[in-house]
Amino acid sequence: MVTEEKAGPKINDELASVVNDGLRKKAKQNKVDELTKKYAKPENVHSLTVPKINLGIWSQMSISNRMNDVKLQKIQNLLGKAACPMLYLMDMFLGKSQTNDGLTTEEVHSATQLCKDAYQMTQVTYADITFRRRALIQAEIQPKYKALCKDDVPGRNWAKPILMETHLQKEKVQKEVPRAGQEVLELPKQISLPVSTSVQQLNTQFTFSNTPDNFIGGKVKTFLDNWMSLTSDNWVLDVVKGYQIEFEQIPYQNKEPNLLQFDKDETNMVQLEIDKFLQKQIIKPVTYIKNQYVSNIFTRPKKDGTCRVILNLKVLNNDIEKHHFKMETLKSAIQCVSQNCWFASIDLKDAYYSISIDHKDRKYLRFYWNDQLYEYTCLPNGLTTAPRIFTKVLKVPFSHLRKIGHKNVAYIDDSLLISDSYSQCAINISDTVTLLDKLGFTIHPVKSVFEPTQTITFLGFVLNSITMTIKLTTEKAQAIKLTCCKYVKNRQMSIRQFAQIIGKLIAAEPGVEHALIYIKSLEIEKDKFLKQNNGDFDTKIIISNESVDVLNWWISHVESSFKPLVRKDPEIILKTETVQKLVGVVLSTIHNFKPRHGRKSYPKTDFGGSRNNLNSTFVEHSTLVPSNTASYCSGFLHNTQGKRTTVVDTANRSSKETSVEKTDFGCLQIVGQIVQNTGLSKKAAEIVISSWRQSTQKQYWTYLKKWCTFCCQRKIDIFTPTEVDVVEFLTVLYESGVGYSSINTARSALSSYLTLGKTLPIGQWPLVKRFLRGVYNKRPMFPRYQQTWDVNVVLEFLITLSPVKLLSLRCLTLKLVMLLALVTGQRIQRLHCVDLDFMKISKDNVIIEINEVLKTSKPGKHLSPICLPAFVDDTRLCIVTVLNAYIERTSAIRTSQKLFVTFVKPYHHPTKSTISNWIKLVLKLAGVNTSVFKNTQY
Repeated sequence: MVTEEKAGPKINDELASVVNDGLRKKAKQNKVDELTKKYAKPENVHSLTVPKINLGIWSQMSISNRMNDVKLQKIQNLLGKAACPMLYLMDMFLGKSQTNDGLTTEEVHSATQLCKDAYQMTQVTYADITFRRRALIQAEIQPKYKALCKDDVPGRNWAKPILMETHLQKEKVQKEVPRAGQEVLELPKQISLPVSTSVQQLNTQFTFSNTPDNFIGGKVKTFLDNWMSLTSDNWVLDVVKGYQIEFEQIPYQNKEPNLLQFDKDETNMVQLEIDKFLQKQIIKPVTYIKNQYVSNIFTRPKKDGTCRVILNLKVLNNDIEKHHFKMETLKSAIQCVSQNCWFASIDLKDAYYSISIDHKDRKYLRFYWNDQLYEYTCLPNGLTTAPRIFTKVLKVPFSHLRKIGHKNVAYIDDSLLISDSYSQCAINISDTVTLLDKLGFTIHPVKSVFEPTQTITFLGFVLNSITMTIKLTTEKAQAIKLTCCKYVKNRQMSIRQFAQIIGKLIAAEPGVEHALIYIKSLEIEKDKFLKQNNGDFDTKIIISNESVDVLNWWISHVESSFKPLVRKDPEIILKTETVQKLVGVVLSTIHNFKPRHGRKSYPKTDFGGSRNNLNSTFVEHSTLVPSNTASYCSGFLHNTQGKRTTVVDTANRSSKETSVEKTDFGCLQIVGQIVQNTGLSKKAAEIVISSWRQSTQKQYWTYLKKWCTFCCQRKIDIFTPTEVDVVEFLTVLYESGVGYSSINTARSALSSYLTLGKTLPIGQWPLVKRFLRGVYNKRPMFPRYQQTWDVNVVLEFLITLSPVKLLSLRCLTLKLVMLLALVTGQRIQRLHCVDLDFMKISKDNVIIEINEVLKTSKPGKHLSPICLPAFVDDTRLCIVTVLNAYIERTSAIRTSQKLFVTFVKPYHHPTKSTISNWIKLVLKLAGVNTSVFKNTQY
């Protein structure tokens, strides 16, 4: 807290008034620019130049610290400029004192102007620091009091003494407005936030200064003064002035991409869009410059029959920093809807194109059309950061609207306005369109809904506040119906087309009741096809009868389906002790199967009974509901009347079996139960189960699930199968398309528990042994590759990632993991296990010890320490140099002693699959065909 200083002599009242008013307001940027250009720094004064940061240090600084430093540089530069007129004034006085000459009238006026300019630049700096301090303070104040920090709050001058008096009376100590999370003192009722337009001023006919006819690219920056009056967030203001692309490293293009070929109709449509872009100054023709970056353009059809031109920045986006951010969704809108509320919607035209791109970054957004080179002047479709940038910018006006009492949800350029009454909704519309227009956005006059309504379309769904339901739009429902009809008639399609159907159905889920039930079986079948065809999405398939039934359900119900926006609390809650995993379900019922005394069959829905399973493809059964699903599900999920039914799970109530079921043996539940039934204690059984490693247990678990399903379908006791039963099970696997290795793994999984009570292992059963030989002869195993990729190509690419001190964390991580994989020649599992506690680094070498059980580890056999010598011939490929740089860079973000850390927040130790993907990414960037060489080749 700054103590009060003793006041000096009074100055001219008019001058004092100008000073007091000026220090409370932000100066206009154009006036500041004029002042700074007016005065150059004296030639012999070098200390006023803003110090520059070393490039190496700058590259290691975080983005937030870079932004803060840039802001401080601006203030520092302005202070240096403010010193210039004072120095020139002092120089004038020194010259006069040496010659004993008096000041002429012109010199007096000149001296006065120098003083005035010096003060104005000092005033700008002072005000800038004040507003930055205010922004920091606002972050600590509760949201309901943040408006008190604004200049336009009525009664602001007298609010402070009232607050202080209230605090002193209650606690008798001097305190400021309470921080977030602390106890809040109620403000006097007279203090109120600014109110909106009165009801008498309402109308649905608006006059906008920004219309589609006068739109130009980056128009928002011409309304910078209005933005500055609304926010003091310098990041937002910098984006409004011109967005600077946040590169992890400066992108470099070795070769320009080949131009795409368009047919005649597409060429005409693209030419129309190019002409519009030129007229609106969204793009401009340019000539070649050094270090430019050229991409292709492609098109996507729009509802109005035109096309959307998208800049293909897939490669460039790899060099741009990725940030997690929150977006409003349909779920956010649903949570704001109440019974009989009123809606409106505001659609922004050319939303991305409203944000300008900084001039120095436009060279990265170039493309060719008809042999002419163009570049984007504003935010293009295709830039990975565009959604985040526009979302954060748009949060400023909508945050202001929420503070004055409006409930609005914005999803990029589409906004939903929600109010409790017709008049409040009309006020909301007026305030929203007025504010957005003043900030430079262009409101779409056709797509926007300016008349309050209780039924509205938002993000492809129809919201109804009277019935409190949500459903698909007619166009969207008909499109899904036509797609399903097409593939029901012709059941042959590619896996990619099948996946596209599933994607459309998942997107429709918020407006279709029971949609998850009728999507899950399709996802299971898709995964099955992908496994059979090694992940090739272009393989032709024929969908099953079950999938056709599901698609027929969508055809019959998609147009009439809806979903309630709010669900009532359940009247009855049923609980069960049955284990929810599939094996748990089998174990809880398996003892009821007595082959010699009769058997009981259980419905297939038992395997999909868990609600959580609807969001995954864990369940192996493709039939999740009976064939008459339409009536079954509706009756089961909606019928809450009638006589209550009590179901008693007798198997779970059995005193002898309960203790066995509650013992958790991980994936090998069946094996664990058999082991414990031999009389071993729980602890001893757990140790026996641990003889199978976790990776092996996961492999076995896949086939044990299939085995349980097979036995339940054919009413076979899973613990005492015959040799024929086992061969029939392996035949089912063979017919599903799996190879010899997978079938042999399934045989091993069954052997893990079926051999415990037999003298001869399953693999030695004559019929099983002969069957596996037949599988090998029909589907022999050959090496996947006859050659490997060229290591020199990768090494040459790694050399370009230098020097390591200037690399981003992402590039440094990729270089280290690839270099370590090459020089050690170890599996991904071993790279994943590298620990700093078991690593010795010196100038000459690095010694790595693995202190974990590996796949090849056996009693008395373990991986020897790995010694990696320094490569003194070329430090760019020296593992010691790269490793030291990586450990130093990650020391501040490391949460464990494992070597590798993810380069995206939240920082943590990566999984083995992540490390494998890093290696694949390096190979792809180096030019290796990663579609040929799979992860097992790394």
